[in-house]
Amino acid sequence: MENNRSKNKYTKGTKGYWEAGWKRNCAVCLVMFGISFGILGIGIFITGTKFNYLTIAAVLGMLPAARTLISAIMFYKAKAYTPVEKLYDDIERTGCDNIIYELYMTGYSKSFAVAALVADEGGISALLSDDKADAEAAAEHVKTLMEQNGFKGKKIKFYKTTENDKFIARLQHLAQNGNDSDDSTEILELMTQISL
Repeated sequence: MENNRSKNKYTKGTKGYWEAGWKRNCAVCLVMFGISFGILGIGIFITGTKFNYLTIAAVLGMLPAARTLISAIMFYKAKAYTPVEKLYDDIERTGCDNIIYELYMTGYSKSFAVAALVADEGGISALLSDDKADAEAAAEHVKTLMEQNGFKGKKIKFYKTTENDKFIARLQHLAQNGNDSDDSTEILELMTQISL
């Protein structure tokens, strides 16, 4: 998993992913809408009316553009929860492995912004970025998804933003005792797959 991150600086699960995703989706969105409106304008210019085949092509081009716009909005919402750089520094100083950052998980009724998530053989520990997020609901949602994907009996603990110190202490404990396992790598991959 680490090799994939080194190729592209802002892949899912890395610091800066929300900001980079927002910028990337905004740029793609502008280009896609620009192309669609350009095709519409060319069709009207050539035929003198909006009733032509290029109008159909322009409208069909709006569908992926709208999808990209929705992604840009989701990234904009997520990047509002980006933690301060000091928290990232504190996390990295623990020396803990198998950490992923900036996950935005959408549940059935709520969304959860996760600053950092670590996996070990026993399960996962995660730090929420949103002060108002319900840690118990986030843990229950992730537990359900993990069980659906074959990870049964895992402990899941989500820390609120007010519990940064407890999360850092958990990371220090894992760094001392080791948290690298086949399960932990698979769990991290699942967490990135179910996130924005």
